[in-house]
Amino acid sequence: MNRARSKSRRSADAPAAVGQRIELALERLTHDGRGIGRWQGRTVFVEGGLPGEQVTARVVRARSKLIEARLESLAVASPERQTPACPHVELCGGCSLQHVPQQLQLQLKQQALAQQL
Repeated sequence: MNRARSKSRRSADAPAAVGQRIELALERLTHDGRGIGRWQGRTVFVEGGLPGEQVTARVVRARSKLIEARLESLAVASPERQTPACPHVELCGGCSLQHVPQQLQLQLKQQALAQQL
């Protein structure tokens, strides 16, 4: 019985696989515009996500305690979300905050600066 318990615990703790789709809620935002959430006890950085969103994301990099993913779809979108003006936003990465309104960008940058001090 202990063996079955430890085996199921190991499989639940197995890292996410690259390419795997995961569903999670995003809680906050990084300085570079990635949403941060948790999935199976791991911190997940979702490119293109915003706080308050319920998302499906595809894993692009996975480590034991950290996952990087790209937004695939929104189950619940943030009321703050805006459509990026640049048609190349998902290709070049030069405008990673275009989905975030400017006022919210300023607030996030001020918060990041305050955390650094």
